[in-house]
Order: sequence, then C-alpha cells, then structure tokens
Amino acid sequence: MIRVMILFLSFLFGLEAMADEYPHLYRSAYFLGRGDTGIATADNEDAIFYNPAGIARGKGIYKEIIFAAPMVEVSQDTRDVVKKVSIQEEDPTETLREHQGRPQHLGLNAFSGVILRRAVIGVFGHSSNTALLYKDPDKGALESILAESIVDTGAVFALAQNFGKSILMGLSLKFIRRNQAYFQANATDSEKLNNLTSSDQISMSGSGTGVDLGFVYQTEGRTNFSVGLTVSDVGNTILVPDKETTSPKSERALKDIKQTVNTGIAIETGAQSSKFKILLDARDLLSATGQDPSKRLHVGTELSLKGFIGFTGGMNQGYPTFGTFMDIRFLRIDMGIYGEEIGEQAGSRPDTRYYFKLHLGL
Repeated sequence: MIRVMILFLSFLFGLEAMADEYPHLYRSAYFLGRGDTGIATADNEDAIFYNPAGIARGKGIYKEIIFAAPMVEVSQDTRDVVKKVSIQEEDPTETLREHQGRPQHLGLNAFSGVILRRAVIGVFGHSSNTALLYKDPDKGALESILAESIVDTGAVFALAQNFGKSILMGLSLKFIRRNQAYFQANATDSEKLNNLTSSDQISMSGSGTGVDLGFVYQTEGRTNFSVGLTVSDVGNTILVPDKETTSPKSERALKDIKQTVNTGIAIETGAQSSKFKILLDARDLLSATGQDPSKRLHVGTELSLKGFIGFTGGMNQGYPTFGTFMDIRFLRIDMGIYGEEIGEQAGSRPDTRYYFKLHLGL
C-alpha cells in the first residue's frame, strides 16, 4: 500500500503541463469504445449525462432498475508501473525512472437508479485522477509534480417527452457534491508541501445544482438518421464551498462547471439480426472550456448482433478506441481501450487507457 501511495505522488517527466479537460460528470463505457460518441443516440442511464432527450426512447413505461454499474479506467502505464512495484516487487524509484514522461490516470464511475420511459431517478459517483512529474525548464530542470483530482457524488432526476416519433426533448437536474484538488510544486516548495490539506488553492469541497437540456430529431426506417443537441450545465453550475474562504474565486481549487453546447449525428442501418452505426460528436461548440478543436471531435462505429454482443471502434480526440460488449437480461459487460489527450492539443501528450464496466440490472 505504501508503495502504491509513493507511485501516485511521484509520476511523470515532461515539458508540458496538463490542459483543462472537458467537464465530465460521468463517462459511459459503451460510448468510450466508439470514440466517446452518443449524443444523438443516448438511452437509459447514459442519456442522463450525454443527452436527456434520449430517455423518451422506447415503448411502454418501465425500462430498467439498475442495482449497480461500476466502471474503472486506468492508464496503460499506470497498470504497468503498479504491476512492477506491487507484484514483481521492483524498486519504486528505479521503476519510475523507467517510466518517465508517460501519463498516469485512474478513473471510477458508478450509477444506480430506476429508469422509466420519460423519467429517471438515480445516484452516481465519478472520480478522475491524473498526475505528472516533470522537469520544469523555468526552475533549472528541477523535478516538479502536477496533479489533478475530482471526486463527485450526487443525485439526478430527469424527464423527457417525445413529440410524435421524430422529436424528443429532455431535461436533467443534478445535485453534485465535489471535492476538487489541484497541486503543482517542486522539491523546494516547502510551503506548498506543508499545506497539502489546509490550502483552499490545493483542495476544496463544495456542492451545487445543475441543469442539462437535450434535443433529438430522428427518422425511422431501414436506415435511421438522428441528430442531437445538448446544453449542459445551463448558465454554469455554481459550486458553493462547504466552508468559508478568503481565497478569491479565481484562485480556489474548486471550480464552477462551465456551460457547454454539444451536438452529434448518427446513422444506423441493418436488419433485426445485426445493426451497424456511424456516429460523429462535437463537444463544446462555443469553446467555453478553451480546449483546442482537435480535442473536441469524436468519431465512432458500432456493429451489434441481435443486441446481445457488439463491437465498437472510433477516434477520441485524435486517438483510436476499441471496445466490445455482451448484454444478457440481467448482466452487461463492457470492456475496451481508448486514447485521451491530456495536453493542449491532439498529439502532444496521449494517454492510453483501459476500461471495464459491470452492469447489473433488472
């Protein structure tokens, strides 16, 4: 355990800091396998976070009760380092030297809830932790650490309505409790190291309520076409600190969640025995997060056989993704691999990650 803690505090070597990421509150394993696409086709619990209009899809009233849907994602290099230190019992310091310059990431997602057609209520959890150990050129190549962590828990309630067969509209209400941390220092920054748990600029907790709006237009036939549009965190989701602070808002570790406008299109064709989909998503159309355009584009494909087993692929932020899923009545398993850009633009600092999700429902 001590060695794993050492690993998390002693990550990477590099010349660039991490860039701000898209404000994910939940990540779908199903969507990640196909390039993190699905704004136009989202359904069930994925629709809550990607496009609430999709909750109106289907027939009847009842859809599913999800007892547990845990998901884990881990960087390829993090997996290799932990394996060497924990299993092969190699020296942590030497292992880290061998893995300098490679991103480290651990992410967790979970959801439980009741899903009806046109209404959903549930609880969720989300955690994203990324870190770098790099040589700062402004400090004489002194080794420095940069780490970011977000841990969310909360509840969601969503409503949706269809207008005929072609138009769907939805709304999602989110209560979020977040602990957010940001730490950047080098070995000589003793003041920062001594204030790891007390500084509002390093770590802060708070809560807030947000609203997402979604719209879908779809056609039906042998070849189906869908287009989706969402406004996530309408007017920004304001997070209020749990305790009073004198730090200016711009310097706090806890940041408000910015409003983003997102769109996607999808084409589906096939017969009852098999379906093939092509999807394209564009996130943050108004560049509220300041991300490079290359990081906001997503392309995906999917081949499914009788809805029981499927194979997915795509491009996420310029990097390939591959996945597979198996869906039986009470159990669904998703697994795969995807690439994520943690630098300023696609090609600057890629991070290859594996994911696995177990979905238990009725």
